[in-house]
Amino acid sequence: MIAFSELPILNLRGKEFRENPNELHDRALSTGRIHRGKHGAEVVSYKLAQELMRDKRLRTNQVSFMNDMGIQGTLTYEFRCRMLVGQGFTQDRTTIRQVFVRHLGPSRAEEMRQTIRVICNDILDGLVAEGKTRGIEFYDDLAVLIPSRLYCHWVGAPKEDAPFVARISDQVLRVFTRDTSFMPSIESGYHELFDYIDAQIADARRNPQDNLLGALIAETDKDVWTEGHLRDFAAMILEASTDNTANQIAMVAAMVLSRPHVWEAVKADPELVPAAVKESIRLHSRSVRATRETLEPIEVDGISIPAGTPVSMVIWAAHRDPTVFPNPDEFDLHRERAPNIQTYGGGVFSCLGQFVAEIEMEEMLRALVERFPNTQMETLETEHDPFVSRVATMKVNLLP
Repeated sequence: MIAFSELPILNLRGKEFRENPNELHDRALSTGRIHRGKHGAEVVSYKLAQELMRDKRLRTNQVSFMNDMGIQGTLTYEFRCRMLVGQGFTQDRTTIRQVFVRHLGPSRAEEMRQTIRVICNDILDGLVAEGKTRGIEFYDDLAVLIPSRLYCHWVGAPKEDAPFVARISDQVLRVFTRDTSFMPSIESGYHELFDYIDAQIADARRNPQDNLLGALIAETDKDVWTEGHLRDFAAMILEASTDNTANQIAMVAAMVLSRPHVWEAVKADPELVPAAVKESIRLHSRSVRATRETLEPIEVDGISIPAGTPVSMVIWAAHRDPTVFPNPDEFDLHRERAPNIQTYGGGVFSCLGQFVAEIEMEEMLRALVERFPNTQMETLETEHDPFVSRVATMKVNLLP
């Protein structure tokens, strides 16, 4: 058995990761399935990552990293401890996930497709009406408005609230940077978020609505879950639904537009849109890694990993694993038996909003293909840290 301390080191905080992450990951993939990072194990193999994401000897633990940040006793800390990813395998967690699946699972997400299509086209109509089709900032002018307007639809808020929703989502999700300098802004963001949620719930109770919030209130009235669950759930989908999805929407567009042969293929056959979305996410996932923590000592590939050790599935590496994705640099619209992408995690800690998010990406791409088939991307700059990637700037010309 190999001691964990004897593993080769994979540094996701150094210069090479910032400048040449693909080369770093390819080298790691060629030397082993699991490596040692600054804070724990780094799994680069797709198959091993898939196994460990579903291993009940591991769990997510946001409480641990927040303790490391020294932010106990704050609204941020208390809320994130109550979140699905802050809990272990509890009945409370099961109840929340069951409600989540009923209202945001695959079939319900598909029912939202037409609404999402209308939102995408309404945003494009607005840009055309303003004469704002050349040199648009794709993230700010289009991508971020799709999920934030959808959230407004879910809770019965006017679409004019979308910029607020987008700002709050970006503000509070900075907790994942683990940068304590952001904490004052994060904490104030959560206070704004809950004030907003409380007002929306109160309004929905006064004026019953046929939307997602109305359905969640009905679950509360039937004693399926508590008023606290309702409040937390509404807050959770606000913080999670916008920033992550908006960045991935922009990255999908960037991956396709930067490859003329892919753009032409999708224009010629719009049925390829779902495949284009999947392959774009594989090549540039919003999530860089997904972290779990061992609940007990485990052995992986003959390596002994102590209890309480963070184990990160390096998604950017797994999506380049040549044993699963032959020719990983190639944008292949026809990958045979393509396995699931790992951006959304896996097992009981997977992201249940993934089904809605991918429909948002598909409908955005479909709208561009149908209405602006000669669209061109002028500039693209992205940034990444060991946890997420983001679009810094993306200038696009929407051309019919």
